[in-house]
Amino acid sequence: MFKNLTIYFEEKNEIGELKNIFLNTSEESIIAKYGRVEIRGDKKVLILYNGKTIKNANGKISEFDFSKTNFNISNFSTTSITHQKTQEISTQELIICSLIFNKIKKDINDIIKKKN
Repeated sequence: MFKNLTIYFEEKNEIGELKNIFLNTSEESIIAKYGRVEIRGDKKVLILYNGKTIKNANGKISEFDFSKTNFNISNFSTTSITHQKTQEISTQELIICSLIFNKIKKDINDIIKKKN
């Protein structure tokens, strides 16, 4: 999710290709069968394939089909969560994390006790 830009996709495969993409901005909506993100210099560009763009400008709606189009996403700031949610983390990873946290907490408490 980006400010003023929403991106949904059905899946991301092992080579980073996105499938069944939907983008929406305040000015246009785009659907595409697939796409991928590329870094071009200092810009992030979403390359989209086999889709349709629908624009709403001054109350006039226009649409066109495309076989390939580039969508610059560099100017949008992210508001998405980039870390896994707790419910998406395996129980094993959560237990290991808890054990590590508790050990660190115990070590800190031991250090504080020694100073007092």
